[in-house]
Amino acid sequence: MSVIFIEKDNLNKYIKKKVKPANVILDIGCGINPQKIIKPKIHICVEPYSEYVKKLMEKTQFGNFVYLTMSAEEALMRFPDKSIDSIFMIDLIEHIDKESGVILLSQCERVAKKQIIVFTPLGFFPQEYIKDRKDLWGMDGGFFQEHKSGWELQDFDDSWDLLCVKEFHFDDGYGNRFEKPYGAIFAVKSFKDNSPKRTVTNLIIKNIVPSAIEKIIVKIRNKMKKIFFS
Repeated sequence: MSVIFIEKDNLNKYIKKKVKPANVILDIGCGINPQKIIKPKIHICVEPYSEYVKKLMEKTQFGNFVYLTMSAEEALMRFPDKSIDSIFMIDLIEHIDKESGVILLSQCERVAKKQIIVFTPLGFFPQEYIKDRKDLWGMDGGFFQEHKSGWELQDFDDSWDLLCVKEFHFDDGYGNRFEKPYGAIFAVKSFKDNSPKRTVTNLIIKNIVPSAIEKIIVKIRNKMKKIFFS
């Protein structure tokens, strides 16, 4: 394990050096903002809330995006071992309880071939769900924005590399200012690629739908556009 503390302004520069290029990624719990650290050939967004998915599609009309409207657990169960290059979970695990988060990380370790990239606050800070209150994007997804766990450095074992910022979050998701800022962690787990020489694309074709990956994207995008934009 390596643990590096850096200033907030330098975080993007450091994480871009740490994350490897990837052809196919899972971007789990991305809400309306898919990760922008790398540009994969196939960007699979996993988001359970349909209102977020609709907005996500509006923002990503031009690109190789696939959208799965389901939970992280459901999505990961659909993929065989070591079938996805990298998995991103940006601002996700703090929204589930610690036990479920540990299980989710273990499933990511099963599916990811190159890396797992997690971003979460350093420690717990409260962000509660209040019925009928709009979320930070003016939508009705407040239930998904509640914080249910906090993650410390010791929650990641020696197989992870940690980039940490002591002062990152100065207010919660509703603009309420903290008395004292909270930190943040980028946790990156890298794997040696000892898998058989099969392409990720072929695995996706075999295990999701029997067609070329380009056709998958076109069909899903066209179908979703008809649903959301007609």
